[in-house]
Amino acid sequence: MRLTSAAALGCAMTTLASAAFAQDAPASPIYVQLDAGASMYNTKIKGLTGNFDTGWSLDGRIGRYASRLFRTELELGYEEANTSPVGMKGKVSNFDIMANGILDIPTESSFTPYIGAGVGGARIEADVTAPPIPRFDAADWAFAYQGIAGVDWHLTPQTALGVRYRYLDAQPVHLAGFKTEHNSGLASAGLKFTF
Repeated sequence: MRLTSAAALGCAMTTLASAAFAQDAPASPIYVQLDAGASMYNTKIKGLTGNFDTGWSLDGRIGRYASRLFRTELELGYEEANTSPVGMKGKVSNFDIMANGILDIPTESSFTPYIGAGVGGARIEADVTAPPIPRFDAADWAFAYQGIAGVDWHLTPQTALGVRYRYLDAQPVHLAGFKTEHNSGLASAGLKFTF
């Protein structure tokens, strides 16, 4: 009986998921979004953790709805932060190119929450002094991945105001011979335009 019930539940869930992803995409499936916000850095150079001020970030995305629930997007982002007076002195920046998959959560309102994930590359650049490390300015590319959560408020059928949070983690790179690890949390807001 339990096996039959489990099988029936599995079939029902599969059917519902298939129906959801089979929904027609919006009449205008292409969109662009521009965001600006704050970044919270956590960067280690040769085992030394820098104390960073809250930085700033900009990113732009172009996406396409595959259905009313699922969309894909290409993202270009930039973030930068200065070190605080204690610890490393200087700044660290990151330029990233990410491919994201986004799952929208339908509601009976003008608000659409969503979750997602992305993979791509990040160019980490450090221009710092952290005794006993001498000052250096170096950059390198690394594989990166991120988790995303946010909500869009639809102002019109073609325009939405969105807020989101993403956590980006880059694989370690060697800058000027020093092992550098980087991850950051980014909170941002922006406008989405659907065409």
